[in-house]
Amino acid sequence: MVAFTNTVAYLGLEARAVEVQCQVAPGLPKDGSHYDLPIALALLAAMGVTDVEQLVD
Repeated sequence: MVAFTNTVAYLGLEARAVEVQCQVAPGLPKDGSHYDLPIALALLAAMGVTDVEQLVD
């Protein structure tokens, strides 16, 4: 299952919308910690631990 959540990325004073997609599958680890919280939320939704509807705007 793939879960989606939204966050923002700051570029100076400007904020840009970012969609985070998370799939429970083996693969390469990511680099950096910029999107750890939205990835964790999407992972919990993909695993069925939290309600997906709570992550929708």
